[in-house]
Amino acid sequence: MISELLSVLDRDTVRGYRAQIVRSVIYAVLEGITIALTLPTLAAVVAGDTDASVRWLIALAVLAAATLLAHAHTVRKGTRATFDAMAAVQSLEVAQLRRVPLAWFGATNNAGLISLLWPGAISITRNILLNLGELARGLITPVIVLIAAAFVSPAAAVVMVIAAPCMFLVHRITTRRLEEAERADHAANTEATARVIEYAEAQPVLRSADRNNLGMRLLTDSLDELDAAARVGVRTEILARAGFGTAVNVAISAVVAVVGWAMLGTGADLAALVALLTLSLRFTEPVMAVATTARMLRTSRATVRRTVDYLRIAPLPEPGDPQILPAEGPLSVTFDGVDFTYPGADEPTLTGVDLTVPAGTVTAVVGPSGAGKSTLLRLVPRFADVDSGAIRLGDVDVRATTTDRLYPSVGMILPEVTLLDRSIRDNVTAFRPDATDEELAWAAQVSGVDEIVERLPGGWDAPVGPLGGDLSGGERQRVQIARVALQRPAVVVLDEATAALDTLSEQKIQAWVRGLAGRATVIVVAHRMRIVDDADQVVVVQNGRIVESGTADELRAADGAFARMRRTRSDTSEWALDETEEVAP
Repeated sequence: MISELLSVLDRDTVRGYRAQIVRSVIYAVLEGITIALTLPTLAAVVAGDTDASVRWLIALAVLAAATLLAHAHTVRKGTRATFDAMAAVQSLEVAQLRRVPLAWFGATNNAGLISLLWPGAISITRNILLNLGELARGLITPVIVLIAAAFVSPAAAVVMVIAAPCMFLVHRITTRRLEEAERADHAANTEATARVIEYAEAQPVLRSADRNNLGMRLLTDSLDELDAAARVGVRTEILARAGFGTAVNVAISAVVAVVGWAMLGTGADLAALVALLTLSLRFTEPVMAVATTARMLRTSRATVRRTVDYLRIAPLPEPGDPQILPAEGPLSVTFDGVDFTYPGADEPTLTGVDLTVPAGTVTAVVGPSGAGKSTLLRLVPRFADVDSGAIRLGDVDVRATTTDRLYPSVGMILPEVTLLDRSIRDNVTAFRPDATDEELAWAAQVSGVDEIVERLPGGWDAPVGPLGGDLSGGERQRVQIARVALQRPAVVVLDEATAALDTLSEQKIQAWVRGLAGRATVIVVAHRMRIVDDADQVVVVQNGRIVESGTADELRAADGAFARMRRTRSDTSEWALDETEEVAP
């Protein structure tokens, strides 16, 4: 586990771990020798040899003092190394956030990431670094004690040798069961965390429409599973402690029995036998410490595994000789035989997609829910790499340039709007911190942010709150659109962006999209027929395939999938309650 963790950490942190291991080994060796010296010391005292007793007591005192100093030094340095390692691990985890593919982020992964960044980093650094001394003590000290015991009673040493692997075997069996329980507990905890977040965010919908209490049932079920997993973990922990404690006590009893037999049956030296009894007890003490330490390390094992897996997530490959995208002007977007399947999915999301979006035009993507529309858009800014085929901006494959050069060229307006806990100005100018007041005013005007700025007391400096929580959903969308408008990208992808906007704001956005003609290439997942009718090209996606493409008039005349969808939309938009019809209470 420790070597696996060291394989993903930076050099300074690895040096800190290795130095702590060396300090821990030195401390354990000194303690083992100190304990071994109790044999001749006790033998001399019991035998009444004053001169020998003084010599051995002086040697024992010197070694005991050295052991105490080594222990204090190990703890002090270990504490400092722990905080340094904690900061290093958190820095690595935060840096990894910028490297993992954007498609990796989701409710489950985000919930698990929260536990890694704070309690996880504490666990794997504190539990490992601060317990290295106890681990070394439990492994090295008994070996030295065993060697010392062999000089007095080979039989007792043999019993110790037999007892050690037996105790290890019992510990291994109980550890395996505990690890299974802890994996189940972590899975249940992650699921419960996601459900709590989901339940909290969905309160407006659940209170108005969840008459079957589905949201509460899902939350309750996940909490019940977490409770059951926790109960299994506690029960397994109790049984594991009892089993290992029994094994240790049996080992002590066996050593005492052998020593007693030697004293009664062989007439062995009483002083040596008293010392050996004392030594046998000191043999099991560090072994018990290993059990406690192993339990602490075991609690970190699953966290270490998740941390290592997270830090080993491969970023999207960057080309060694990246191509450069044009700095100005719209870019065409080409899908050439694109196939894509999400990791872990059984069925492909997109299959054989061929599509050309001419530079400076607007393409509306329509289709039923789950058809692959959002995936189609998110592959343009390279949320993930396609399984086969290629996506090109102009003549440049998105995989042939760096993400740092790709992202400024693609403006993304997505349903999941997350704002930084800063001012409105800071969020709008995130891509263009050097924007002039005139440019900022223009972006605010086309997005509807000007109305928000005029209404809020702080104006442009008004805080938006954590994740933009001080603004409404529509206001957060407007801030996002203002940010993209100010960015002036070559390509704009809009994924269901107008769903949270009021009518006036929606009209402003549509006017902005129309104004992008000739200045940017726009691909939009369209739900409003006004956007579809204004588009230069309409693409119909079904089951991950493009089944129709053309202008809205051409597709209506073809009387295919698009025409059927439009008739369905028209029927639902014209539906209304009869004013004379009595409405049930």
